[in-house]
Amino acid sequence: MTFNVSGIGGAYPLADTEAVAMLNAALERARVEKGLTQRDVAGQLGYKGSVVLSHMASGRVPIPLDRAMVMAEVLGLDPRAFLLAVLEQRFPEIGFKDLLGITIERSEGVSARLEMLAGKPLELLDRETLSVIEQAVTSNAPSRRWMTLNELAIVDAFRSRFPQLLQRQLNSDQIGRLCDCVQKVTGA
Repeated sequence: MTFNVSGIGGAYPLADTEAVAMLNAALERARVEKGLTQRDVAGQLGYKGSVVLSHMASGRVPIPLDRAMVMAEVLGLDPRAFLLAVLEQRFPEIGFKDLLGITIERSEGVSARLEMLAGKPLELLDRETLSVIEQAVTSNAPSRRWMTLNELAIVDAFRSRFPQLLQRQLNSDQIGRLCDCVQKVTGA
Protein backbone atom coordinates (compact mmCIF):
# COMPACT_ATOMS: atom_id res chain seq x y z
CA MET A 1 0.00 0.00 0.00
CA THR A 2 1.36 3.42 -0.86
CA PHE A 3 0.22 6.78 0.35
CA ASN A 4 -0.49 9.67 -1.95
CA VAL A 5 2.06 12.33 -1.02
CA SER A 6 0.85 15.02 -3.39
CA GLY A 7 -2.89 14.86 -2.76
CA ILE A 8 -5.45 13.86 -5.35
CA GLY A 9 -5.34 17.00 -7.42
CA GLY A 10 -8.58 18.42 -6.10
CA ALA A 11 -10.76 15.30 -6.21
CA TYR A 12 -11.62 16.07 -2.60
CA PRO A 13 -12.02 19.58 -1.19
CA LEU A 14 -8.97 19.49 1.11
CA ALA A 15 -6.64 17.39 -1.04
CA ASP A 16 -4.26 20.23 -1.87
CA THR A 17 -3.80 21.57 1.66
CA GLU A 18 -0.47 21.58 3.46
CA ALA A 19 -1.98 19.54 6.30
CA VAL A 20 -2.84 16.70 3.88
CA ALA A 21 0.64 16.83 2.33
CA MET A 22 2.26 16.69 5.77
CA LEU A 23 0.01 13.81 6.86
CA ASN A 24 0.71 11.81 3.70
CA ALA A 25 4.44 12.39 3.93
CA ALA A 26 4.42 11.24 7.57
CA LEU A 27 2.36 8.14 6.71
CA GLU A 28 4.78 7.31 3.91
CA ARG A 29 7.75 7.69 6.28
CA ALA A 30 6.02 5.43 8.82
CA ARG A 31 5.48 2.83 6.10
CA VAL A 32 9.00 2.96 4.68
CA GLU A 33 11.00 3.46 7.87
CA LYS A 34 8.95 1.43 10.35
CA GLY A 35 6.92 -0.92 8.16
CA LEU A 36 3.66 0.46 9.53
CA THR A 37 0.45 0.23 7.53
CA GLN A 38 -2.19 2.92 7.56
CA ARG A 39 -4.22 0.58 9.79
CA ASP A 40 -1.30 0.35 12.25
CA VAL A 41 -1.02 4.13 12.44
CA ALA A 42 -4.79 4.48 12.81
CA GLY A 43 -4.63 2.08 15.76
CA GLN A 44 -1.85 4.11 17.38
CA LEU A 45 -4.06 7.17 16.99
CA GLY A 46 -6.96 5.40 18.71
CA TYR A 47 -9.11 4.78 15.64
CA LYS A 48 -10.84 1.40 15.33
CA GLY A 49 -10.17 1.22 11.58
CA SER A 50 -8.13 2.99 8.95
CA VAL A 51 -11.04 4.50 6.99
CA VAL A 52 -11.14 7.76 8.94
CA LEU A 53 -7.38 8.22 8.57
CA SER A 54 -7.65 7.38 4.87
CA HIS A 55 -10.34 10.05 4.43
CA MET A 56 -8.11 12.61 6.16
CA ALA A 57 -5.10 11.62 4.04
CA SER A 58 -7.10 11.97 0.82
CA GLY A 59 -8.48 15.37 1.79
CA ARG A 60 -12.02 14.06 1.85
CA VAL A 61 -12.52 15.15 5.46
CA PRO A 62 -10.62 17.69 7.55
CA ILE A 63 -8.09 16.67 10.15
CA PRO A 64 -9.70 17.20 13.57
CA LEU A 65 -8.16 20.03 15.57
CA ASP A 66 -8.43 18.06 18.79
CA ARG A 67 -6.37 15.19 17.29
CA ALA A 68 -3.67 17.29 15.58
CA MET A 69 -1.17 17.26 18.45
CA VAL A 70 -1.53 13.51 19.03
CA MET A 71 -1.14 12.89 15.30
CA ALA A 72 1.99 15.07 15.23
CA GLU A 73 3.46 13.13 18.16
CA VAL A 74 2.67 9.67 16.75
CA LEU A 75 3.88 10.59 13.25
CA GLY A 76 6.95 12.55 14.32
CA LEU A 77 5.77 15.88 12.89
CA ASP A 78 6.67 19.33 14.17
CA PRO A 79 3.59 19.96 16.36
CA ARG A 80 3.47 23.73 15.80
CA ALA A 81 3.78 23.44 12.03
CA PHE A 82 1.21 20.63 11.82
CA LEU A 83 -1.29 22.38 14.10
CA LEU A 84 -0.93 25.55 12.04
CA ALA A 85 -1.46 23.57 8.82
CA VAL A 86 -4.59 21.95 10.32
CA LEU A 87 -5.91 25.35 11.41
CA GLU A 88 -5.30 26.71 7.90
CA GLN A 89 -7.03 23.65 6.44
CA ARG A 90 -10.10 24.12 8.63
CA PHE A 91 -10.28 27.91 8.41
CA PRO A 92 -8.48 29.07 5.25
CA GLU A 93 -10.07 32.50 5.41
CA ILE A 94 -8.32 33.35 8.69
CA GLY A 95 -4.69 34.42 8.56
CA PHE A 96 -3.57 32.51 11.67
CA LYS A 97 0.08 33.39 11.30
CA ASP A 98 -0.65 37.11 11.38
CA LEU A 99 -3.50 36.86 13.88
CA LEU A 100 -1.49 34.91 16.42
CA GLY A 101 1.88 36.40 15.57
CA ILE A 102 3.19 32.95 14.69
CA THR A 103 6.36 32.71 12.74
CA ILE A 104 7.47 29.35 11.47
CA GLU A 105 10.71 29.73 9.62
CA ARG A 106 10.45 28.09 6.25
CA SER A 107 12.72 28.06 3.30
CA GLU A 108 11.47 28.78 -0.18
CA GLY A 109 11.15 26.40 -3.10
CA VAL A 110 12.60 22.92 -3.00
CA SER A 111 13.90 23.14 0.56
CA ALA A 112 10.45 24.24 1.76
CA ARG A 113 8.91 21.19 0.08
CA LEU A 114 11.53 18.91 1.65
CA GLU A 115 10.84 20.40 5.09
CA MET A 116 7.10 19.95 4.61
CA LEU A 117 7.58 16.31 3.57
CA ALA A 118 9.96 15.68 6.46
CA GLY A 119 7.61 17.35 8.92
CA LYS A 120 10.48 19.33 10.40
CA PRO A 121 13.24 21.76 9.42
CA LEU A 122 16.05 20.21 7.38
CA GLU A 123 18.61 20.96 10.10
CA LEU A 124 16.69 18.61 12.44
CA LEU A 125 17.00 15.62 10.10
CA ASP A 126 19.27 12.81 11.24
CA ARG A 127 22.77 12.62 9.77
CA GLU A 128 21.99 9.57 7.60
CA THR A 129 19.05 11.30 5.90
CA LEU A 130 21.07 14.46 5.33
CA SER A 131 23.88 12.37 3.86
CA VAL A 132 21.52 10.71 1.39
CA ILE A 133 20.11 14.10 0.34
CA GLU A 134 23.64 15.43 -0.18
CA GLN A 135 24.58 12.37 -2.23
CA ALA A 136 21.47 12.73 -4.40
CA VAL A 137 22.20 16.38 -5.07
CA THR A 138 25.84 15.79 -5.97
CA SER A 139 25.33 12.62 -8.03
CA ASN A 140 25.59 12.75 -11.82
CA ALA A 141 23.04 9.92 -12.13
CA PRO A 142 20.87 9.85 -8.98
CA SER A 143 18.22 7.58 -10.50
CA ARG A 144 20.90 4.87 -10.90
CA ARG A 145 21.89 5.12 -7.24
CA TRP A 146 18.47 5.14 -5.57
CA MET A 147 15.62 2.70 -5.93
CA THR A 148 11.90 3.05 -6.13
CA LEU A 149 9.92 1.53 -3.27
CA ASN A 150 9.08 -1.46 -5.50
CA GLU A 151 12.76 -2.01 -6.29
CA LEU A 152 13.66 -1.66 -2.62
CA ALA A 153 11.36 -4.56 -1.70
CA ILE A 154 13.09 -6.79 -4.26
CA VAL A 155 16.59 -5.81 -3.12
CA ASP A 156 15.64 -6.28 0.54
CA ALA A 157 14.36 -9.78 -0.29
CA PHE A 158 17.63 -10.63 -2.06
CA ARG A 159 19.73 -9.24 0.78
CA SER A 160 17.89 -11.25 3.42
CA ARG A 161 17.83 -14.47 1.34
CA PHE A 162 21.39 -14.17 0.01
CA PRO A 163 23.46 -12.16 2.54
CA GLN A 164 26.69 -13.28 0.85
CA LEU A 165 25.84 -10.95 -2.06
CA LEU A 166 26.79 -8.02 0.16
CA GLN A 167 30.37 -9.29 0.37
CA ARG A 168 31.04 -10.30 -3.23
CA GLN A 169 30.20 -8.96 -6.64
CA LEU A 170 28.38 -11.05 -9.23
CA ASN A 171 30.07 -11.51 -12.59
CA SER A 172 28.26 -10.77 -15.87
CA ASP A 173 27.34 -14.45 -16.40
CA GLN A 174 25.75 -14.65 -12.95
CA ILE A 175 23.87 -11.40 -13.51
CA GLY A 176 22.61 -12.73 -16.85
CA ARG A 177 21.35 -15.95 -15.25
CA LEU A 178 19.68 -13.95 -12.49
CA CYS A 179 17.93 -11.78 -15.10
CA ASP A 180 16.80 -14.94 -16.94
CA CYS A 181 15.26 -16.28 -13.71
CA VAL A 182 13.46 -13.00 -13.02
CA GLN A 183 12.18 -12.96 -16.60
CA LYS A 184 10.78 -16.48 -16.21
CA VAL A 185 9.07 -15.61 -12.93
CA THR A 186 7.59 -12.30 -14.07
CA GLY A 187 6.94 -13.15 -17.69
CA ALA A 188 8.53 -9.84 -18.64
